[in-house]
Amino acid sequence: MLGKRRGGFAFSGARTIVGIPDGVSILDANSDGKPDAVTHHSTTIVTLCFGDGAGGFASSSDTNTGVASYFVPVGDMNGDSLLDVVVSGIGAHVWLSNGAGSLAQAGGFNAISFGPPLLADLDGDADLDLAATDYATDRLLIASGDGAGGLASPLSVVTGHGPTGSRSAIPTKTGASTPSPRPRGATATGMSSSSTRTRARSRGSPTMAPGCRGASGRTRSA
Repeated sequence: MLGKRRGGFAFSGARTIVGIPDGVSILDANSDGKPDAVTHHSTTIVTLCFGDGAGGFASSSDTNTGVASYFVPVGDMNGDSLLDVVVSGIGAHVWLSNGAGSLAQAGGFNAISFGPPLLADLDGDADLDLAATDYATDRLLIASGDGAGGLASPLSVVTGHGPTGSRSAIPTKTGASTPSPRPRGATATGMSSSSTRTRARSRGSPTMAPGCRGASGRTRSA
């Protein structure tokens, strides 16, 4: 669907694929400067749809990953400036792009059931890592990328029942954690609301020194 300047969309063309497509991401899979799409269907099949530069697709290519997938986020997992595909659903598996329209399997791991994954450099080593929820076991999973397309065995953090996302602390490589930012207006642990109000009043109403004149012109006595 192509966007219109005044709002709305116009149908531009479609590519028929077998099965029921679910997740989709955009990348330039064949290095022609035109946006392509990657989606998955039929449980284990991932399809690259090559854009024609006019809002349609010229051709497509299927890859059987051998694992059930629901999400196909993309990111440069091996530092070659090409966007790769992370096939995730029952675990996460990296498929590296060669820049010519095909994918090659790299590393990954299995898990029971995956929520939508996020790709980011979580440990500051300039390699993309993966974070996702395993809602069948009530855990947050953090897997470090090795910069060559592999993913380490995930670090598991117990969460509440049935997690589908996370705002909790993200563990670092050293085992320490980066705390989530405190919500605006929240008070520090152990500080009562009454003491907070008292402190706010003292900040908002400064005490005048003896001998100073207030707005009424009266002199404050000692």
